[in-house]
Amino acid sequence: MASMGIKFVPLPESLQKRVTRVMKKIEAGEINPDWGSQLFMKYFAQRLSIIANNDPNSEKFHKAAKGKRLALIIKGSGIDHVATFGNKITEFTVEKNSKLSDPAMIFNNMDIFLDIILSKKDLMRAALNKEVEIRKLADLFKWMAPIIALQDEKTQRLLEEKCPPLLEKVIAEIEEKSGIM
Repeated sequence: MASMGIKFVPLPESLQKRVTRVMKKIEAGEINPDWGSQLFMKYFAQRLSIIANNDPNSEKFHKAAKGKRLALIIKGSGIDHVATFGNKITEFTVEKNSKLSDPAMIFNNMDIFLDIILSKKDLMRAALNKEVEIRKLADLFKWMAPIIALQDEKTQRLLEEKCPPLLEKVIAEIEEKSGIM
C-alpha cells in the first residue's frame, strides 16, 4: 500500500499518452481548464467510491463525505476548482476558484500532477519534496482517512481493474467535447 493510500494505479501506455495530451492542452489554454478539473474530480471520486463500496459499512463513508469540500489547484494551468460532495462520494458539484478555507491539493505544475495521476510518483513523496502542498490536511483526512485505511491488497487489485476504464471514459468525454480525438 502506498503512503497516504493515494498512489494511483498504473495505466496502459496508450491511456497515459491520452491523459498527458489532454492535460498539456489544458495547460496551454487549448482546452477549458474546467474539463481538466472535472477529469481529476470524477476519477478521484470514483476511485474513493470503489474503496468505500468494497466495505460492508460503505454507507458510513458516503455519509462522512457529505458536504465536504476538496479543491484541486494546478499552478500555471487555470485549474483552481473545488468539489463539494453530495449524498454519495460520486455525487458532487464543482465550482471555480477555491477559498483559502477549502482543503486542497495544490500541485506546483502540470508535470507533477501527471506524475502522480499516472502512478509515476507517490503523493506523499511529492508532498515531502514540496512539489505538492496539501492545505487543511486535518480537515481533509477527517473523512478520507477511514476510506484510505481500507485499501488492502484485495482493494488494490480491484482499483487496478476498475480505474483504467473509469479514466478512459472521462478522457474520451473530454476528447469528444474538445474535438481532439
